[in-house]
Amino acid sequence: MIKPNGISSGTKANKKKQTTRNKEIFQQFIALLRVNCTKEREVAFYADKLCITPCYLSSVARQITSKASAKDVIDRHIILEIKVLLQSTNLPI
Repeated sequence: MIKPNGISSGTKANKKKQTTRNKEIFQQFIALLRVNCTKEREVAFYADKLCITPCYLSSVARQITSKASAKDVIDRHIILEIKVLLQSTNLPI
């Protein structure tokens, strides 16, 4: 769509820039998750740290992962952490 000032509103460059920004947000989310997953398990915590809304964080997660919400990503990460701890330590179940 061309706006009255002649600037296109849906250009490939804009979409690519948004995709790049979403990847950056998702990478920051994963980095925060790795550091805080043993203490924090709520989407709102991570969204607050990233200065975005929980809804937007979930939208970014769905776009990058093709399905999983931010809460799904958190839950899967926690499960993986638990499995690693069970395999690498003598901690009881």
